[in-house]
Amino acid sequence: MIKLSLSVLLGLILVMGCSNSDKSGNFVNAIGVKDSSAVLFPTSGHNTQNFKERLKAINSENQECLDKGIAMLGCSYNYYGEIDSLLNLVYVDIRHSMTKQETLDLKDEQLVWLKIRDKEFVRIDNEETELGEGGFIESRIRTNDDVMVRTMEKAQFVIRRIEYLIDKYKSELLN
Repeated sequence: MIKLSLSVLLGLILVMGCSNSDKSGNFVNAIGVKDSSAVLFPTSGHNTQNFKERLKAINSENQECLDKGIAMLGCSYNYYGEIDSLLNLVYVDIRHSMTKQETLDLKDEQLVWLKIRDKEFVRIDNEETELGEGGFIESRIRTNDDVMVRTMEKAQFVIRRIEYLIDKYKSELLN
């Protein structure tokens, strides 16, 4: 029998409640693509501006979700998922245009970054905050706020990597 903690179950419910759709009501995945095959089999040719515009759109969509004031923890989980998906798309797109040796070098660089990311996420998770204090009900709400803030911090860390990859590799490939 599988046991799910209440917080994990709530997180899943909140994330599902913040799925994106276009104006026609069609599901749009984390990178704004309606057809998932485009994510599974990305093609080369994305330009730097497209990635930067998608990053702005993800930020804007997240802010709109947060501004509703409902399921804000779910907004942050969805935001992180979209940012992580964009990182993967940028990484795959960059690799697609590289020589075999450049691809191996980028892979090594990414593995080093992943170790740094993991350490940073542990630091974020262990960071002291003023959130999570108070009575039982207030504590529960603040704990969700705390998780939301930490998730957003993690997303910002991943965004810095996306911007680095775009600036370094996409501009090099364009020149």
